[in-house]
Amino acid sequence: MIDLNKLSEQTHACAVRRGKIKDDTKWHELTNDLCREAQELATAFYNWDEVNRNEELADIMIVCLSIAKHYGIDIEQAIIKKMAYNEVRED
Repeated sequence: MIDLNKLSEQTHACAVRRGKIKDDTKWHELTNDLCREAQELATAFYNWDEVNRNEELADIMIVCLSIAKHYGIDIEQAIIKKMAYNEVRED
């Protein structure tokens, strides 16, 4: 089983090494990156590009995990809590 918090640390460390995230990186810069990756995923689906689709989906996950680490979010617990809520919601 994958440890999402450990993976979060690894993705964040890589982003820091590459200069994508710094100590003073603002939330809107990170969410802009996430939106850009989501647009690239939408384009891959639109073009029916399976290889690029998989890469862009991975990019979205990498950005999300990096954001979690940057803000000290226990992403495993956040997902578990949200999934428990989703199991009982009526929508």
